Formats: sequence, C-alpha cells, structure tokens
Amino acid sequence: MEGIQLNSEKKVVDPVFDNLVEKVTKILQLEILQVMQANVNPKYFKLAKETKSLAGHAVIKRIGQLPKEKKAAAEMMIKSTNVIEKPLHEFALNKGIDLKSVKIVDQQISISKEFDFVKNNFTPKYYQSFADKFMGIRFNSSGGATTAKNLVFKVHQVKCLDETNPEWPGSDTIAMGGVALDDKKVETRINEIRVGSGFDDGDVKNYNPPKILKTFSFGSGGTFPKSYAVFLALAEKDGGGFADFLGELYDAIKDKLSVVFVAVGGAIGTAVGAAIGGAVGGPIGVLVGAAAGFILGALVEWLIGLFKDDMFVPQVAICEFGSANATFNGSLNSPLLNLHFQDHGGHYHVRYNWEIKN
Repeated sequence: MEGIQLNSEKKVVDPVFDNLVEKVTKILQLEILQVMQANVNPKYFKLAKETKSLAGHAVIKRIGQLPKEKKAAAEMMIKSTNVIEKPLHEFALNKGIDLKSVKIVDQQISISKEFDFVKNNFTPKYYQSFADKFMGIRFNSSGGATTAKNLVFKVHQVKCLDETNPEWPGSDTIAMGGVALDDKKVETRINEIRVGSGFDDGDVKNYNPPKILKTFSFGSGGTFPKSYAVFLALAEKDGGGFADFLGELYDAIKDKLSVVFVAVGGAIGTAVGAAIGGAVGGPIGVLVGAAAGFILGALVEWLIGLFKDDMFVPQVAICEFGSANATFNGSLNSPLLNLHFQDHGGHYHVRYNWEIKN
C-alpha cells in the first residue's frame, strides 16, 4: 500500500525513538501545565511573564476559543485541582522540576544530559534503518512521474460510524482541518471546512469530485526519500481555530526538538537541527517528522482528556517518494485509504487518496 497510515500506532517499538518521543512529550506537558497554572493562579505559580513557551501559549489561546462553559470548567480545574497524572508527576519529581518556579521546565534540567543517548544512537545508519523499517518506501521506482509538478491530497468521504456521546438528543456537527508538511518539513495550515451537521450513526458526506485539501509542489531535485504528510483533525461543534492550534502546537514541538538537538551538539545535533529547520530531507527528515507527529498526537490526546475539547486526535497520512520516478505501482493515483477518528464516544472515518499530477 503506497500511502502510510500511522493513525492506529502509538509507538513504533524502537527504544531509542520511543525514549526521545516520551521525554519531549513529558517536558512539553509539564511546560503547558506550568504556563496554564501561572496564567490562572499567578499568586502561587511564579513563572516569569516574559517566558517563551510556544506550547503553553498555544493551549491558553485554544482554551480561550472553547465554548463559555468548557472554558470556565477548564480554568477552574487547573486552578483548583492537581491535574498531573502519576507517571508525569513522578517524572517531575525525579528530575527536580517545580511548576512553581520562575524558570520554565526545560531550564530546570540539563537537556544535554537528559538526551545524551541521542548523540550515541542517532547515526546515519540509524536514520536509514528507521526509515526503511518503520516508514517503508512503498513506491515503485521504475518509470512514471519524473516530470510531476504536484502531489495532491484528496478527501472522498467522511462517514459517521458512531455518533459522539451523548447520542440523544441532537446530532453531530463536524468540521475538518489540519496541518500539511512538505518534504522540507515546512508546515502550512489546512483551513477548516464545515463538513456538515446532522451526523448520526451511518450518515455519510461524499465529495464528488473529491475535496482537494492540499497540493504539494514536487520536483526531481533534493534528497530522497521525500516525505509528505497531512495531519488531519475533525472537530465536533467547534467554534473555530483548531487548525491554527495544531499548527502552533507543531511549531512548539519543532522548537523543542531543536532545543534538544542543539543541546546535544556535535555532528548529530547539527544534522538533525538542520532537518528541523527544513534544510535536510531524506532519512533524517523522515525521523524528525515521525517524532513530531507522534508527539503532536500524544499532546492533543492528553489535552482532550483534560479539557474535553471537541477536537478529535489528529491522524496522519504520509506519502513517501523513494525516487523522482516513483508511481503507485504504475498509476498516478493511490488506492483509497481510511483515517479513523475515535474520541468522545464517537467513531468517524475519512476516506482519502493521493494523486501525482503534472
């Protein structure tokens, strides 16, 4: 299958990669909590006001976009309860992290020491092995799209398999949007569109012709494999802004990964730092993109659990070219694939495909 779906996987079962994803996710979770608590309870949480925290400020902005009742409930919960679950609390204790400190979380620990394993394990051989084993170059490299100008991501159908809870009274109103990443890991927003209202079990929205959500420019130059990704999210009864939120959160993740690899230093830090900045593709870029994607999914899932946000956890569709001549087994169109969204007691699928277009 030419398109690669990561939507059902929480890990890629690689200890080195998983360690990176888990630690960066926990640091970002703690920073988000620190910024939120300083925002609603500044008497006890003394974080410096000028502190830069892209993730924390993105979440505060998102909470401000929630319906009035959910916004008030989220702020009250942050102010009046301990929202740190046990594993995250233990991580903070073990690392000596204090959310009441004037210093942001990543300034309270030694990043270079915490991520020293990166320097020893992230080698060119490791990048290539990771790309081959977990991302899989699925394109036929013989003949086809040498002169291709665009790669198009198209949605054919949104189907309600199970309406969100409570199922009665009322029906779901669904919006769709997200973030797209090109082969240089430069992201663009996929503006939110209203899929429709009145979704009950079994209801379907068909797009004929298919709805084009993103068109990527594609050329024969640069480093292969080239990897393109669409992080797609659905939202039920959303007030808007969730696509921008995903983009801002992704920026925060890239920023934190950059902090990690700059701190690690050496050739590995330089190479991966360049990949994060969009200057390097190939296997390094694939690994960085995968790490950012898993962290994004983990953070959004965690935030939905905290604040009952109407957004579904974003799912990712990845299309990877092994060469400039790659085709979908001789075709310019991939087979139809499904992304599954399961949150809030509901289950939707989005049917999509990729097209190489001259």
